[in-house]
Amino acid sequence: MQLDPNIVLRPGQPAPVRGTYECDTGCGHTYDADIAGRALPELPFGCRGDGWRLPAAASQS
Repeated sequence: MQLDPNIVLRPGQPAPVRGTYECDTGCGHTYDADIAGRALPELPFGCRGDGWRLPAAASQS
């Protein structure tokens, strides 16, 4: 399944696919979703992002 890299998923939403999600600000925060459907976590303290996105390269695997 390919996921549009521009879609921002909010904390608490299920990860639609497995993969390494990035903070939408590009500040370097990542989350490894090892199971599709598991809720995405809150962003780390101090992060100015709104949610998580799956980079284009990861969404094609």
